[in-house]
Amino acid sequence: MFGRLFGLEERVPLKEERIKDLEGARGYDRVSRTSMRFPMESIIKDSKNLIKPGDTILDVGSQSGLLTFMTAGLHPDCEVFGLEEDSLLNEVAEENLTLATLSQTPGKVEFGCGSLTNMPIDDESADLVISYMPLFRVSDPIAFLKECRRVCKKNGTVFIYDMARDADEGTISFILQYVSAGHGEFMQSLHASYSLTEVQELLKEAGLDGWTVTRESLNLKITSKEI
Repeated sequence: MFGRLFGLEERVPLKEERIKDLEGARGYDRVSRTSMRFPMESIIKDSKNLIKPGDTILDVGSQSGLLTFMTAGLHPDCEVFGLEEDSLLNEVAEENLTLATLSQTPGKVEFGCGSLTNMPIDDESADLVISYMPLFRVSDPIAFLKECRRVCKKNGTVFIYDMARDADEGTISFILQYVSAGHGEFMQSLHASYSLTEVQELLKEAGLDGWTVTRESLNLKITSKEI
């Protein structure tokens, strides 16, 4: 049984929103620029060969927009949309967009606020749907997964990068030892995340035949097709 050292055997959903005001969202944004940059670069690396000039890319659960901007900067000939349901994080993303526009950062970026389990997005409108750490944040992960399939074009790809509650305990210990701040929030997120087996069951319940999930270090990679 995994997770004995940290009490991770059972999933513990998040009890409340951790971001309570705009200053809290701005603080979250500042921290994410260092703590989330490396895993987000993994998404960009794994998906770069899937992206063609003129593609539409949808970043679902875009938070304060870091992954959206990183993707748009590397693919300035694509349209990149970020959808976030937390209005405070979306407001910070819009602030960041204003700065990016003023500095003439390359890339076509747009943000919107809306439900991740009932997205205000047209059917089959994105060539690539990417998402960073969404499953432990959404109230209905099966509905979320189905929505990702709905908004993705039939020949497109969905690529979700999430935390693995059944990650190697040595890796978890390493992170806790070397991360200077945010230990409590990190463990809350890890407790609320899913194991590889649990995600496999979610994909089955959602009827997503052909989708796969693999565990890599602390994370799970969920894809609609081999990449």
